[in-house]
Order: sequence, then C-alpha cells, then structure tokens
Amino acid sequence: MPQSFHLYIDEYIDSVDLTMAKKKIKLLSLLLAMDEEDDNDTANLEFLHQLLNQVHKSYASHVDYNSTECAFNQLFIWPYLDIIAKSIKVDGCDSDFVQGQPILESMTQQLKAVNLYVDDKNQYKSDGLVKLFGLNNLELVLLETSGCFINKDK
Repeated sequence: MPQSFHLYIDEYIDSVDLTMAKKKIKLLSLLLAMDEEDDNDTANLEFLHQLLNQVHKSYASHVDYNSTECAFNQLFIWPYLDIIAKSIKVDGCDSDFVQGQPILESMTQQLKAVNLYVDDKNQYKSDGLVKLFGLNNLELVLLETSGCFINKDK
C-alpha cells in the first residue's frame, strides 16, 4: 500500500465513532469518483475503499462474533478473503473466494495418487478457499478456522 494512502487509514482509525468513520470512507469514495489517480493508484485506492467499507460493516454488525465459528467467519474472515481474492489482477487467473465447505481437490488428487482415496463422502472440506479458476482451478489459499473468537475449547 503506498505511503500516501496511510493518511486515509489513519483518519479512519482515529475516528471517534462509526458515523465519523463512515464519513472518512465517503471522502475516499469522492477521491475515487474524481478518477485523477493513475491506474495502479486507482486499483490500490479501490482495494483500500473495499477494505475500509468491510471493516465498517464488521464493527457495525449486530451479529455476535463470539457465538459460533460461522458467525466469526461471516464477520471477520470470509469478506476479507473475498476482497483479497478479487484483488488478484493477473490476466486470466479469474480468482475468487469460495466459502461454505468447498472440497479440496488437491487433497483428493493426492489421496487417489497414493491409493488412500475412500469415497466422495470422505473428501477434505475446508472452511474456505481462494481459487484461481482461470489457471486450472489452482487452489491458492486454504482456510481452516478452529472456532469462534475467544474460543476456549481445548
């Protein structure tokens, strides 16, 4: 992230409440609407804009992130991985984030290669996956969450 963008981050972080924080995001929206930045800066500003909007949604949510693993993922994991996945701009990679127990195809291939594959019911399912659909469905990032925030299970 360019040093010049730290100002926007600092102003958001220094906001005393969610209303003021939202105003800081709107200023960033106006800057993007003027479209006076070069393409690389615009892409970085759009990424920052999406990120700050999601932070705002997370903090403004009424969902109890301590209640379940899914609630935690819904607020603090999945949206950010989705933003990150969509920010990968390599031509033809078609990156995206898949949530909700996607089957890890690479694990299935490995199990089949060593004759340990049992059946489709016993496939490895992750909590999320960043996948490059345009590059042979390459599985780039695997998410496995072990519980909700402040989980005290042993």
